Amino acid sequence: MAKQGLLRGPKFNMRHTTIIEAALPFVQMLKASPAVKKISLGVIKPASSGQSRRSASHQIKALVLPTAVRFSFRGGSSVQQFHVFGPDLREISKLATDWS
Repeated sequence: MAKQGLLRGPKFNMRHTTIIEAALPFVQMLKASPAVKKISLGVIKPASSGQSRRSASHQIKALVLPTAVRFSFRGGSSVQQFHVFGPDLREISKLATDWS
């Protein structure tokens, strides 16, 4: 189930404010991190069917891009990507490892 309107403030863009429930604790941790300057939430898509969908309650992947870190978060039957911006992208990408 998705949560709406929970994420507001200077670190969030106002385009999307809905997040999948499984990703909420991780995004709140990102919001509290001093390494993070901005979080841009993406659209929520249904997860593909198959073995990986049934195997874990959540899964997170980080990809360091030239200007941001793109996190893909799978929770239950939904997948959401979001981009996180800050001065040290490698430090931001390590937050996923520390959280898991």
